[in-house]
Amino acid sequence: MRLITFGDSFTNGYGVSESKKWSGHGSPDMFEDLYRRMNSWPRYVSERLNVPVINMGKCNNFGNNDIYKLIKENIDEFLESDVIIIAFSYPYRNATSPIDDFKKIDELLKPYKRFYFNAFYPTFEDEYDISEIDFTNFIEPNYTFSQHLGEIEKREKIPLFQNNSWYTNQLLDGSQHPNLNGYKHIGNYVYEQIKNKL
Repeated sequence: MRLITFGDSFTNGYGVSESKKWSGHGSPDMFEDLYRRMNSWPRYVSERLNVPVINMGKCNNFGNNDIYKLIKENIDEFLESDVIIIAFSYPYRNATSPIDDFKKIDELLKPYKRFYFNAFYPTFEDEYDISEIDFTNFIEPNYTFSQHLGEIEKREKIPLFQNNSWYTNQLLDGSQHPNLNGYKHIGNYVYEQIKNKL
């Protein structure tokens, strides 16, 4: 079994580095990209599962239709025993419907153990009719990683976002990214949500 993860900058690991060079916009070099991927939440889930991880998270406004395309391009490499986890991005980054994006992804991944989460914005928050969606593998569809970290911050009084900033409910645009400790908490949350479903 392997863990394969897809998502945007919240999966890629943006925010773990304090590098001034890569604190702004733009694509990082290979060193910075690997540093992020190797210290984001997928690492901590894979450690708890004791399996190797392939973190396919990408930065730079990488939306849910982009996730679908990336899965489709790489699905021939998947093994039957693989566990796939997707942390959905802001649902309107692409000119596509979040309902259609989700259905296409779920159909593509039907042969696999798969789980879905929201990174920082509830995927179907602004959709009117979601009655036809199968939420069987979607963990807490109205909840996000960011909200989870905000709750821990309140309880433990420690900042879990980059540059030691704190979560605010107003920032649902994905501009607040977890710090290293935040990614560890997300990894623990994801593991606890899926461990009994495997």
